[in-house]
Amino acid sequence: MRLTVTWWTEPISRRFSSYPRKQERSDIFRREQLHIRPSMIVCRHVLEHIFDLPRFLHEIRFTLSSWLPVPFFFEVPDMDWIVNQQAFWDFCYEHCNYFTPNSIRACLQMNGFEVKKISPAYGGQYLWIEGLVSEDKPVKSAQDSGVDLLIQRLLSYSSQEQKNIDQARAFLQRKEQEKRHIVVWRRPPPRNHAAWLAT
Repeated sequence: MRLTVTWWTEPISRRFSSYPRKQERSDIFRREQLHIRPSMIVCRHVLEHIFDLPRFLHEIRFTLSSWLPVPFFFEVPDMDWIVNQQAFWDFCYEHCNYFTPNSIRACLQMNGFEVKKISPAYGGQYLWIEGLVSEDKPVKSAQDSGVDLLIQRLLSYSSQEQKNIDQARAFLQRKEQEKRHIVVWRRPPPRNHAAWLAT
């Protein structure tokens, strides 16, 4: 996956007093790209797109091994919010990972990231995760106590979603019989609204 990597060339504490110099690279993250200790690692809407996430996290931690601990801030969509809101539009083919607060904590702890705080953001739609890439050894296994409950909620979500699809299909069929025109108005990403209607 190609990422836009931003390098701030002056301390983060001076960011707001003047415009910092920076470099942006659209590139695959590699350890040899980093030559100085970063003030913070920030990944906003990145982790849900990484197919081999443990490898990506390991690469970050290994790259920072000479400078630990280093603070991090991550932002990801909240699977709990998606299910609670029946927000089918938040299931995107670009997303290969979905996280609850418990699962993102377990994932990070198993890869050597010390989670200090997880909080809801933007009305609960996203999760903010704060912590340290630490010197502590990764946790071999982390319990996600909410797995069974999440499975039941996903089954319920799936059942309700099928009802919504059936209702949409019936609506479109009625309008076709009435020889009415259908206009679909949607925002560009995510790009699965029309696919849902066509299912």
